[in-house]
Amino acid sequence: PATADARPVDTAPPAAPVGVVATGADGKVLLSWTANADPDIAGYDVYRDGEKLTGTPLTAPAFTDTGLVNDTAYAYTVTANDDTGLVSVASAVATGTPRAGDAVAPAAPARVTTELGRGSVTVRWTASPDQDVTRYDVLRSTSGGASGVVGTVGPGTTSWTDTAVAIGTAYSYAVVATDGSANSSAASAAAKATPIKVDIVVAADGSGDATSLVQVLGSTDPAIGSLPNNADYTTQGYRTILVKPGTYAGGVVSGNRYGVNVVGATGDPADVVLTAPGGAVATLTVSAPQWPLRDVTVQSVATAVGAQATAVQVKSGDKQVLDHVRLLGDKQTLLVSTANVTTYSRVYVTGSYLEGGADLILGRAVTVVDRSTIHVLDRPGASLTDSSIAAGSAYGFLIQDSRIVTDGAAGSIALGRPYSTTGTAQVVVRGTELGEGINAARPWKDWDAVTLWTAGRFAEHRNTGPGTAIVDPATRPQLTDADAATFTAQRYLSGADGWNPTGR
Repeated sequence: PATADARPVDTAPPAAPVGVVATGADGKVLLSWTANADPDIAGYDVYRDGEKLTGTPLTAPAFTDTGLVNDTAYAYTVTANDDTGLVSVASAVATGTPRAGDAVAPAAPARVTTELGRGSVTVRWTASPDQDVTRYDVLRSTSGGASGVVGTVGPGTTSWTDTAVAIGTAYSYAVVATDGSANSSAASAAAKATPIKVDIVVAADGSGDATSLVQVLGSTDPAIGSLPNNADYTTQGYRTILVKPGTYAGGVVSGNRYGVNVVGATGDPADVVLTAPGGAVATLTVSAPQWPLRDVTVQSVATAVGAQATAVQVKSGDKQVLDHVRLLGDKQTLLVSTANVTTYSRVYVTGSYLEGGADLILGRAVTVVDRSTIHVLDRPGASLTDSSIAAGSAYGFLIQDSRIVTDGAAGSIALGRPYSTTGTAQVVVRGTELGEGINAARPWKDWDAVTLWTAGRFAEHRNTGPGTAIVDPATRPQLTDADAATFTAQRYLSGADGWNPTGR
């Protein structure tokens, strides 16, 4: 049987283009305008003094009219066409006068950045300092693909949003400035972005679904958060909370939500700051498995120098990844606990910056800090690590391929100590640059007169820097190359299920 299209017939023409700018150059006029927001736009036509100049509709909101007489004024209008053939009324008239110009290209735009959105990437840049810039073209490429113009804006605009993106595709964006003489700058340095699936957008300016993470997750009671608690999102494709730039005050809890990603929108962790006062409660407390944290800063502001200020506390839950984050605190900046002494939760910190004082990394979870910078504040006698892993675990803490930067005087900081009389510390530091604040003579310190450093399992392998001098081999155990093969990130994290988040 025959079928009929039940869709309503489009009888409304598109809106007229706005923001038409005509800029004279040598023998030509450069036109640009604001892209029409109607979803069914097919293209644009340009008219000079009432005469149509475009053979086929333009897909980009820009046009250059050439072969003109200098010092003669020309009047232009633009119409928009939709995909049903309807045509808008003409735009307001824009007048341009060609004039002899220079041959010097403008300076390239600078500081190009990207910001993820829900199904979009916004590109921002610093304007070219040249006064005769008439437009900016945004170029996009994918891995192995050619770069092409995907957007054009006028000289007063320094951002553009790309809505034609695919989740999981890595894009590279650059910006080119063009002046009134049709000289184009070199392309800016590129900025990269990979769109992600976004379930909730947090934006301090009110442009998202919530204005704080507290609204989404709750502060002390997860039941007040808008994301349902007591849910296993790992079986539902996870939930991703995208956090826009801003400073967000107040402690946040994971609740009993499994599989929640918290991601900063710009890729620069300094742009998204979660902050709360120091004390017994961390700024972010995680009590559920698989809570990846990426591109954010978590800050705990100590109430006094050397006081407890825990940025992140993992109370329980396995397979935690902290990727390209900044953790700022004082005592016990990163506290990694487990549900009980025989549960060996795993925590992987990579490409990150950790700052704090005594006991900077403390707890009984299996924890790897990889390719990161650890900044130990000037806290005399401080110990960087306090591992309390139970004797039943072959692995505790591993710091590898990282930098340990120290503020204190030479010899004032220890790499680690056994924590209290419980557990059996296990720490390896390998392939890492050690600052001069590390105590070369006694890098591992006693807990007290009863629990000596020798009660723990401490070792190093092929470290570098001023803090690596071996004053007494008996106080500075070193792994052989053969033994070191047993103490890798993969070995620490693999567990019974072969988990390997390292990408190696």
